[in-house]
Amino acid sequence: MSLGTKHRRLGASIALLAVAGVFLSGCSGVRGGSDSSSVTRAVDQADQFSATEIEHHEISKTFGSTDLVILRSKYSGDVKSGDESVRLARYLLEAGYAVNDHKPTSGIRVILQGYRGQPLGLALENSGWQGVVYEESEPGRFFVNGAVLENKLGKWPGSMPETAPH
Repeated sequence: MSLGTKHRRLGASIALLAVAGVFLSGCSGVRGGSDSSSVTRAVDQADQFSATEIEHHEISKTFGSTDLVILRSKYSGDVKSGDESVRLARYLLEAGYAVNDHKPTSGIRVILQGYRGQPLGLALENSGWQGVVYEESEPGRFFVNGAVLENKLGKWPGSMPETAPH
């Protein structure tokens, strides 16, 4: 075997090991965040929240697909100010963004049943969040797209907030 052949084989072996290392590190499961069942349990353990569910929907497009995360919960609290509404909305978005099962590339839709008060989407918008979609008639429902989430909450997946707003 010539010296050139040995170098080519050594180079190919090193390249193969590098590729294997990339695949193995990507499959290690260490990416942060929490699975959806852990997040739903954490939200339900907070005062005033119950029956929390997290759904994932893949939205097909011409050149690939995007993922929508829907966080639905029942709320029995009483929000008295716009600042409290912002904290509540942000808590729910951070919880949805902490789910590491599916990256919300399309965005997160929050459905907070039983919420009465200023529309959560309006509260976010008034605090500087851009591109929030909401309806005045459904104050506990709003949507934030994936680009805005990444801009406001950082790299996905985020961390589950430690405390819920009161």
